[in-house]
Amino acid sequence: IYEMMSKHLVYYWTAAYLTPGQATSLWQRNVNTNWKPLLIYSKGEYKGKIFGDVFKSDGNDKEHHKWGQSVSGMSDIISKICLPGQSILDPFCGAGTTGIAALKHSCFFDGIDNELEKVNISKGRINDTQA
Repeated sequence: IYEMMSKHLVYYWTAAYLTPGQATSLWQRNVNTNWKPLLIYSKGEYKGKIFGDVFKSDGNDKEHHKWGQSVSGMSDIISKICLPGQSILDPFCGAGTTGIAALKHSCFFDGIDNELEKVNISKGRINDTQA
């Protein structure tokens, strides 16, 4: 992912996104994990806020996607990194939670996913947010 993304954007930092609830077992590595890496890139020089590199959610949201994140968690990230009017790209947008949080913080959003069904869910949820 680092290599693929770095062809188009400038790598800035890797942060930790704490996931609430029971640890996820990564059997292939014999690790129970309570966090996910958050890869932060910029288009050119980073011009966001000064931020701490640990973010958290107040709960899980698997209603729309099995890997779904909560709006509260994505809002925690966006509100601490991005300034209103900046753009956010989620290359694994799933059901659009990051897009919803981006719009709530007056940011622009682009999302990509390889599952058409999830893209359509994402479009619907984001349109409902803008209404």
